[in-house]
Amino acid sequence: MGTRSATPPIAGLDRIEWLDNESLLDLDTLPEHLVIVGGGYIGIEFAQIFRRFGSEVTILQRSGQLMPREDADVALVLQEILEDEGIQILLSADVRRVSRENDGISVSVLRNGDETLLIGSHLLLATGRRPNSDSLALENTDIEVNKFGYIQVDDVSQTGAPGVFALGDVNGHGAFTHTSVNDAEIVLDYLFGSRDGVGIRKISDRVPTYALFSDPPLGRVGMTEKEALDGGYKIMKAARVMSMIGRAKKMGETRGFAKLIVDSETDMILGASILGIGGDEIISMFAAIMFSQIPCKNYRKVVLVHPTVSELMPWILDSLEAVN
Repeated sequence: MGTRSATPPIAGLDRIEWLDNESLLDLDTLPEHLVIVGGGYIGIEFAQIFRRFGSEVTILQRSGQLMPREDADVALVLQEILEDEGIQILLSADVRRVSRENDGISVSVLRNGDETLLIGSHLLLATGRRPNSDSLALENTDIEVNKFGYIQVDDVSQTGAPGVFALGDVNGHGAFTHTSVNDAEIVLDYLFGSRDGVGIRKISDRVPTYALFSDPPLGRVGMTEKEALDGGYKIMKAARVMSMIGRAKKMGETRGFAKLIVDSETDMILGASILGIGGDEIISMFAAIMFSQIPCKNYRKVVLVHPTVSELMPWILDSLEAVN
């Protein structure tokens, strides 16, 4: 792996046993109370898993929003879903120190100026990843890293040393299996020529897409609403709650919603968030639409299989409204 779990500067951490996303899977007993530091993807996925196993679960998120990289409306609905399952979520929670407390772990948390103690049986750190480039003695080479430690590469994953490529999460251009596989495809095209006759693949060509494997899942592609607005785009937005979709009702899973962000000047989809049943599968359809640069007016004409959740995605476009 090109990265490892990042360890936050928490006082007392070096004097207790704590877990990361790998060591957590080695447990042979169920945590009575799992305290998770970090409300990102790893934290949320494990929180729901262990809550359903029967553990008491508390998420401590330093910022005022769960999943701070997502739009606030997406994060809020997901938070409601998790809290409905009995997961305690503390936002704006700054972990100051930890210590051993009898058979458990004491966690000191500062929130809104007040410091409180939380006692858990196990502590999971889900506070991001850091690259393993510091173990490669790169100072003896022409390979450079950025201020975060990620290896600098060009559009075909080549480093500053000719013939040396850095693939996967160590290059900072995607922290997912699918982006790592695409890195390999890019390098193969560069070394041996395009195999499909459409030209050499490049990192800058791909549309960012990923999924949070919660239940229901979140599928994400392209820009968030906030990113589009911050980027100066004139956008339109359309959304529909899953409870309005017949197939979702029939499958007994109506939590969540779908949201599309459209460039009002080009009629192109800039991004999509599908929080709901099938969201992790449906999002790939939008990745293909965006990569192929299909305008919304053409996508709206597509006939999709009934009865499915995806068949109603084009209909969402009927409710497009301008966002100021």
